[in-house]
Amino acid sequence: WDTTTKRVFCSRDRFGIKPLFYFWNGNTFVFGSEINAILASGYVTATPNESIIHDYLVYSRIDH
Repeated sequence: WDTTTKRVFCSRDRFGIKPLFYFWNGNTFVFGSEINAILASGYVTATPNESIIHDYLVYSRIDH
C-alpha cells in the first residue's frame, strides 16, 4: 500500500507458478496466492455459480 498515492500493486511471481486470487467489492480488497485465503476472509462464500457451470458443461466455455 502506497500511502502517498493510495494505491496497491499486486502481482504473481515471474514464472506464474503461484497464482494471484483477489476479491474486490468496491470497499474491501482481499488477495492471496491460494483461494483458501480469500474464502477465509469471510467476504466470499464458496457457492457454485450454476450459470457458469452450465456454460462450461454445454459450451466448454470458461469465463475469465
